[in-house]
Amino acid sequence: MNTYLFRATKIMAIAALTALSACTSERQYTANQNISPADAKAVIAQVIMEQHPSKRPTYLDVTDEYIDFTGQVRTSNSGVVVGGGFVVSRGKSRQDVGRVYFREIGQAQFFKRKSWYGAQLTDHDGNLMKNYYTKSEMKAKRFIDAVMLLKSQAHDPFNNATSP
Repeated sequence: MNTYLFRATKIMAIAALTALSACTSERQYTANQNISPADAKAVIAQVIMEQHPSKRPTYLDVTDEYIDFTGQVRTSNSGVVVGGGFVVSRGKSRQDVGRVYFREIGQAQFFKRKSWYGAQLTDHDGNLMKNYYTKSEMKAKRFIDAVMLLKSQAHDPFNNATSP
């Protein structure tokens, strides 16, 4: 009986791991920098603004040096009923504000998650900076092309610094 239980547990664990690994798959893609800087900025802006509404920023600016964005305001409220039927509520608002500097990007990796294609931007240490999603494999790959072109052309003020 214990052998049967062990085998069944082992089979279920393998099935679960297989199912989880099928949800996200990293795919090899080598960036092709055959794109103009103006087109690169346009591709980046379009892909970011075509993301799912929950991931889409309310403000976006793509420059030669960075992607500047302001996300949607997220609000959470909680309330407590106190004596006399009064409700005391408390709310929190949070807005994602950020900037991704092209010179800080270490890699841009292509991946597929369910029916979405994506580009995962990591820094030089391999830490996640941002994930961007699109329904088009071609757009995800072109986004990586655009990011890597602007990365290669970005000015790094820290590299040319002279010490006193």
